[in-house]
Amino acid sequence: MRPLIDAYFAAVYRVRFTPARDIAFSRSPLAGLAAPTPFPDPWCIITAHNPDSRRLGDAENEARDLAMLNRLRAFGCEPVRTIASDRSGAWPEPGWLVTRTNRDLALSLARAFGQRAVVYGHGGKTGLLIAATDQWLVRPLMLTDRGC
Repeated sequence: MRPLIDAYFAAVYRVRFTPARDIAFSRSPLAGLAAPTPFPDPWCIITAHNPDSRRLGDAENEARDLAMLNRLRAFGCEPVRTIASDRSGAWPEPGWLVTRTNRDLALSLARAFGQRAVVYGHGGKTGLLIAATDQWLVRPLMLTDRGC
């Protein structure tokens, strides 16, 4: 599991606020002071794609994504589209930023959709919530404004 955790921390998470702008989250060893996030606490970034880090076909991933979107909306959430990938842009995974959520909902969704971890932020801290153990691995993240 450790290589996957390292890969999740090394990933770039882009939140699409408007068609013209992205905010990219990237772990950096130089990010000693994490920037405050521009959205309400607590929040998470979660995907339904590729459960257990196993590649699925496009149709199956799209169906899972729609099921997650419908579940989020049923909970009263207003999710915003995200795209996560490694630094080279390989293995892109659409997901959702969910604000004003809570740790229990984030973990419940991760487990329901076969995800090992979700990005979670609360109280100025950000990290990975590990679905199997409920552990929150807090790490500083750097926000980058990206014009598209």
